[in-house]
Amino acid sequence: MRNDLCQLLLGACLWGLLSPAYSVDTLRLTVGDWSPYIENTPPGFGDLSQIVQEAFAQVGVQTQFQFEPWKRVEHGLDTHHYFSFGYIKTTDRLQRWHYSDSILRSRSILIGTQQHRDFAWKNWEDLLQYRLGITQAYSYGETFEQYKTKLKTVASYNDVISLKALLHGRVDFVLMDSRVATALIAQNFNKQERAEFVLLHATEVAAGELHFVCAIKNPQCATRIEQFNQGLAKLAASGRLKQLRAID
Repeated sequence: MRNDLCQLLLGACLWGLLSPAYSVDTLRLTVGDWSPYIENTPPGFGDLSQIVQEAFAQVGVQTQFQFEPWKRVEHGLDTHHYFSFGYIKTTDRLQRWHYSDSILRSRSILIGTQQHRDFAWKNWEDLLQYRLGITQAYSYGETFEQYKTKLKTVASYNDVISLKALLHGRVDFVLMDSRVATALIAQNFNKQERAEFVLLHATEVAAGELHFVCAIKNPQCATRIEQFNQGLAKLAASGRLKQLRAID
């Protein structure tokens, strides 16, 4: 009788552990490389990724990372129910995606060479005569999108290619997040090349808040956005979010 009771109790415990109530809630996040915010370097996967991981952990959601080119990520959001983050709001995307509360602010500046080290940017008209390097599938904020058709933009596959285009005179300036530019120049160029770059920090050319996103037609999207916002709010209430955002 005693053995039968023990077996029943053991069976009940095992059933409980294997039941849906005890299953681990895991969310796959598909992103591209955007060092130092997002990079394929576990366990943190970059500064922005760390915030996203900890926010979801606050509400019991574990995260897994899958890395793809950003253009493919955006396509996957629209067609394969991907979940991603690091995106700035645009009018076009707001028609297709739900956005979380703001995670972090991206500040884009002009990257030039020694030839333009004294260039003083005041408004978009000052850039009309120059070739401006940008990166495909990136958004630089709604204000930039309004002026984009007037500018001589040269789109590259990724940020490093944009910087190389600048170094070889194929563009006059590159528009890039200031922290991303600093990291990529340090990681991908030799001492002589690094000395040629000039980061024009004085003027913020474009900026935007970064968000966790998913497609409106994704059946899990609304729930995941709500979970993330709850986790982010918990991080903020504990003071942890402020600590994670203090990355400069």
